[in-house]
Amino acid sequence: MDLPYSPSTTSAIEMSGQLHTTLQQLKTVAEFGRAMSLGIERVLLVSAGAGLAIARSLKRYTDEVGRNLRYEAYASAAFVNLMRANPWMVSDANTLVVLSSKSGKTPKTVAAAAFLKDKACKSVVFTTSENAVLASFCHQTFFTGKTTQAFHMIHMLMLSFLGGILDARENWKLLGGLISSLEAFPAALYNVVEKGVPPGEVFATGFDEDHPLYFIASGSVGIVSHGFGLCVLQERFGFDIHIVDGADFFHSFVETVRPGTRGHYILIILEDAARPEMLDVKTFFDT
Repeated sequence: MDLPYSPSTTSAIEMSGQLHTTLQQLKTVAEFGRAMSLGIERVLLVSAGAGLAIARSLKRYTDEVGRNLRYEAYASAAFVNLMRANPWMVSDANTLVVLSSKSGKTPKTVAAAAFLKDKACKSVVFTTSENAVLASFCHQTFFTGKTTQAFHMIHMLMLSFLGGILDARENWKLLGGLISSLEAFPAALYNVVEKGVPPGEVFATGFDEDHPLYFIASGSVGIVSHGFGLCVLQERFGFDIHIVDGADFFHSFVETVRPGTRGHYILIILEDAARPEMLDVKTFFDT
């Protein structure tokens, strides 16, 4: 998975340039989401790895705002097994399946795309280029192009697509704000990363690579724990990463972490439905 920004990036303008292909597609993808939503009853988000983190984050947001459609997120392998055992959903034109893969060659996601070929359900793919294996099964596809920022590009495109669905089917009034915020996102991301370096250096004081690092979050912000904690820090750099849902903190987590554990903790708190439970966790650490 790509890091928050390319090591060669030296300005917010340069960051926006790296995401230019995505910025040009946002409104088109949102309008396509509106069109694809007509007549559907369910949206199935299917991916693996960092793409699954995106899918689960979007699913958690729809838990708060969705009323008329059913939204589900599946790991690609689980989705293929489930549809083979119970294929009626993908044989139904009222089902929309959204597949994503940064590389375009994730084996289980490719298998899911192959399984869906010629099925009655609607489908759309988000991936790197028309040369990707995932793009070879005649599904409607949107491309990121060659980039160091594939994770952010696919996330932005899928947000726009889902925003179009919510606008058309859930009486969601924030599509315009979503698009404008995504257009401003690359520069904001660069600036936030710059601001995060000094406190990150302070946090790292006394931190050794063998110390466990816990990401604690709830709701849609769990994308950070999974996408960055597991897919970057653990898979790429070998850190001992643990992700904890804030709703489980006072149950399995507090009961199983022993005194003397040399752990470090990152709490991620948003202004959303999960905020109260995360503030309870913060109070625990503050006291």
